[in-house]
Amino acid sequence: MRSRSLGSNISAGFGSLGGGEVTECTQLLYHSCHEAIMRMCQHAMAFGANAVIAMRFDRNEIANTMSEVAAYGTAGGDRPEAVSGGA
Repeated sequence: MRSRSLGSNISAGFGSLGGGEVTECTQLLYHSCHEAIMRMCQHAMAFGANAVIAMRFDRNEIANTMSEVAAYGTAGGDRPEAVSGGA
């Protein structure tokens, strides 16, 4: 979960008046998505996976000041023993 600073909120408010892209919000969303992907990959690798398939995002705004981004998918590997730990 990430929150915009007061300065970013004010800047984004003025930017939205003129229309077009609000770069502060775009950057916040980009960084939040990137961090969610990295955490998902680290979690999958901790289970021995070397791939994530069917990856998706969930994104929510909370009180117009915070963004919550979740990345999820199915962890797997190119060999059956990659995820199960081998047998």
